[in-house]
Amino acid sequence: MLSWPIFSLSSFHILKQLRAAGFHPRTIIDVGANVGQFSIAASRMFPDSKIWAFEPVPDSFEILSKHLGKSPRVHLQQCAIGAANESMEININTHRHSSSLLAIGEAHSVAFPFAREEGKVLVDVKTLDSIKNQFDFMPPVLLKVDVQGFEAQVIRGAVKVLQHVDMVVIETSFQPMYVGEMTFLELGNLMAHEGFEFVGPLDWLPHPKTGEVLQMDALFKRRLSPADQ
Repeated sequence: MLSWPIFSLSSFHILKQLRAAGFHPRTIIDVGANVGQFSIAASRMFPDSKIWAFEPVPDSFEILSKHLGKSPRVHLQQCAIGAANESMEININTHRHSSSLLAIGEAHSVAFPFAREEGKVLVDVKTLDSIKNQFDFMPPVLLKVDVQGFEAQVIRGAVKVLQHVDMVVIETSFQPMYVGEMTFLELGNLMAHEGFEFVGPLDWLPHPKTGEVLQMDALFKRRLSPADQ
């Protein structure tokens, strides 16, 4: 781990749990890659995997490229993922990991006042289905989605891709942290509609003062694996 360009305890913890459960993905789609925390850990912990990583924020993508751009197993693309192919303004946050296509919500501002919007940048948004042919879908397939409240839009634009996916790790909130964000129960219903069932939490984010759990990285599993359908 000391040789990793960046280390994320949360990403390591999530992937370690998947590996301990016997899940060894060969194809990993990382939506909301930031500077590569999850993709770096995945590339080290699953050395036989191929990774497709997407990040729209320009300076985050630049760092992501420095970390992983030379790896033949990692494919990087500077764009956001959503429910339609379009251009949108992303809200750049002082805490880059909190940048979002949605406006920051009151609950987020109260819990993390240091994370403030400082500008907007126009970015390309694509659906996963529109770039489906990029992926080789070597099974098993893991989809990770961490896009700061925009998760439902990612799922809505990935109906065809999801037919090839075995597991989804997705960030969910128990109350909206961004304006228009789906809560966990709503997102769970959306995942159920696409054929996935909730397995359990892999990690969670508490309120720094009250300890209330605000968000969790939730694991969803396809009811039938793509090979069984």
